[in-house]
Amino acid sequence: LKNSKKIVNHIHIPLQSGCNEILKKMNRRYDMDEFIKRINEIRKIRPNIAITTDGIVGFPGETEENFNETVESIKKIINESRKRVVTYVNTTMLFTYWNIGKMIVEEQGGSSKAKYGDKLIAELSKQMTFDFGKGFDERNLRYMRQFYLSFPNWNTVCSELSWSHYRTLMRVEEQHIRNFYMEESIKCNWS
Repeated sequence: LKNSKKIVNHIHIPLQSGCNEILKKMNRRYDMDEFIKRINEIRKIRPNIAITTDGIVGFPGETEENFNETVESIKKIINESRKRVVTYVNTTMLFTYWNIGKMIVEEQGGSSKAKYGDKLIAELSKQMTFDFGKGFDERNLRYMRQFYLSFPNWNTVCSELSWSHYRTLMRVEEQHIRNFYMEESIKCNWS
C-alpha cells in the first residue's frame, strides 16, 4: 500500500453503521474502534489519501438511539479529519515560509544589511502580493527570512507549533532558551 504506484490516492471503506449493535446485526466483522483504527493505519502509510465511506440508515431494528450513535460516530471521524487537515495545512505553510526565507537569505548572500537585500525584499513583496495576495508584505518576508536564520535545519521545526508561535520564538536569541519555550508550548498546548 505504501509504495505501490498502482493504487489511486483514494480508498472507499464501507462503514455501513456507526453503531456497534447494528454492525453486529449486519454480521460485520468489525466495530467502530476497529474501523477508526484501520483508517488511522491507512493514514499513517498514505497521509494524503482520500477516504470515503457510506452508511445505511433504517436498517431493520435500528432505533433512534442506534441512529444517534451513528451520527456521533460520524461527527468523531469528521472532527479527527479536520484536526489532521489543520496540521497538514500548518506544516505546509511553515515549510513554504521556511523555504522562502531560505531563498531570500541565499539571494542576499546571508547579509541583512546589504542595499540589494532591502531592495530584494521590497521588490519580492510587490510581486508576491500581486501574484498571491495578502501575507507577503515586506514585514512578513523579513519574518520568513528570520525564520530560516533562527531554524536553519528544517528538521528542527515542529509541526505542532504554528506560524504565530514561531514569530514569537524567533525573538528569543539563545538557542537553549528558545528550545525550552518550544517544548513548553507543545507540552502545555500554548496558543
